[in-house]
Amino acid sequence: MLKRSTFLLLCFLMIVVARAAQPENHRRQPLPISFSQEGGISSADGQLQLAHRLEKMGRFEAALQMYRRLFKEDPRDRGVLEGLERVLIQLKRYEELVSIGDSLVIQDRLDKAREIYERAKDLDPKLIPVASFRLAELYYFQGNFQQVKALCERLIKGSPQGDYVNDALGMILFLQENLSDARGRETDGRTALKAFAKAELFRRQRRYNDALAQLEGLMKDFPNSELVDDALFLMAEVEEEMGNYQDALNNYRRLISNHSSSPLRPESQKRIGEAYEKSGDLHNAIQEYRAFLLHFPESILAGEVRRRVQRLRDKLNGEKLIKGR
Repeated sequence: MLKRSTFLLLCFLMIVVARAAQPENHRRQPLPISFSQEGGISSADGQLQLAHRLEKMGRFEAALQMYRRLFKEDPRDRGVLEGLERVLIQLKRYEELVSIGDSLVIQDRLDKAREIYERAKDLDPKLIPVASFRLAELYYFQGNFQQVKALCERLIKGSPQGDYVNDALGMILFLQENLSDARGRETDGRTALKAFAKAELFRRQRRYNDALAQLEGLMKDFPNSELVDDALFLMAEVEEEMGNYQDALNNYRRLISNHSSSPLRPESQKRIGEAYEKSGDLHNAIQEYRAFLLHFPESILAGEVRRRVQRLRDKLNGEKLIKGR
């Protein structure tokens, strides 16, 4: 019987001989990637190389996970983005292309986002509505309102029962209101609308201070514009997202007080009540909701506001009962 040491040596020699007999191009090549002392890949370049290698080996799910992580860490890396696109297309995950386009908009890479949306639309007919509306938004942000109108009209015609029809209709009406007068003639509101669209892009990109500065400039340069109430409303929303709730309330109140014909007054009054409700000030919330019902009883929002009032009353009465025990 062979000793254990002799047996192990023979096994090792057999492996060496077998590997030497393999053709050179059949041998497994080492990955050209360095590793850190902790055992992980030591650089982003190394991770990208590994993602490429996994992709070439047909391990698309593993490659996708790595590309996703790299894109999250550095969304501006061209190689990462191209690899992510390739793998998503290979796996037919076309809907994720739309999400990538959304990320590119936030990074202000609008031309690349447009390319991604167009590709998603071409690859999967089911994505035509969402990708088309995203494209319309891009053209809106860039001030190409004629192209926005054309895309929205095509979307409505091609998918009259689709999820984005109301959004497309709203976009067309908004353009008509701010680019034409009562007789449908084009006005000089294009410059103001471009400024407003830019502010909306800044908000989408979470560049909140830039958005506020843009809106302040719009109201200063175009004090008689039909967009002033929209600007105040958008400023209030931006302030809320920044956590500046008192400034948000002030802007909602300015809109209500200074723009008596604005269709945004009911929503602004409701937002004031909601702000107090979120802060836990239920008494003031009820008071603001009551002001809504007093001034806007015919609003389509009235039913919801009544239910809120009743719910807050029940909550306050329940708290009183608990305290009285």
